[in-house]
Amino acid sequence: MRVLLHTGGGKVHTHLVQFQVLNRQAFNVAGYTAAWNKYLVSGRALGLKPNLSKFLIDGTIPPDLAEMGLRGTVKSYPGFVTRIRATFTLPSTSTLSIIDGIPTTASGSITATSSNMRKMT
Repeated sequence: MRVLLHTGGGKVHTHLVQFQVLNRQAFNVAGYTAAWNKYLVSGRALGLKPNLSKFLIDGTIPPDLAEMGLRGTVKSYPGFVTRIRATFTLPSTSTLSIIDGIPTTASGSITATSSNMRKMT
């Protein structure tokens, strides 16, 4: 999930995986920003980390028709949560090698695994 706290829009881009835009939902930017700043001032105390779901407003908005299907980039708008769904797969074991504890393909490029990629929700 990407949260924009500024007034300009931005683009979400994933590398090596396509995704589906699920929906958008408005959220209370001022309330979330205040809670986030309190969390930062606290030294990032776990009990103070704001839960974005408590700041959501109204219902979800479906993606535009032009955003249907698999994509590599989507615009995210200020004051809205943009939800996407991506599926990550590993190569078959016949092309997978372990070098220094890191799964790699036969060509030596690093392959994303659950231990070295961020969860997208």
